[in-house]
Amino acid sequence: MSTIILVSLSGFSQELKTKSKSSIGDNVIYFIKNKPVFKEELVAIKPEEIESVNVVKRDTLVNNIKYTGQIFVILKSPTKKE
Repeated sequence: MSTIILVSLSGFSQELKTKSKSSIGDNVIYFIKNKPVFKEELVAIKPEEIESVNVVKRDTLVNNIKYTGQIFVILKSPTKKE
């Protein structure tokens, strides 16, 4: 059974297909500047402000809540903006 995950960042979207149920799913924690944030904060970021995105598929505990994945967003520094 295939699972389709749609990742969307302020108009930028990419479809990812996996063949197992071990995909990250909805139980993900997002980090911006190494601080946990809600998904709404992530979606509010303009794509040109993002330097990189790292996805980690590993169980983790944050504030006694279990998450199945982490998404780390690194923003460009003000001097790096083009």
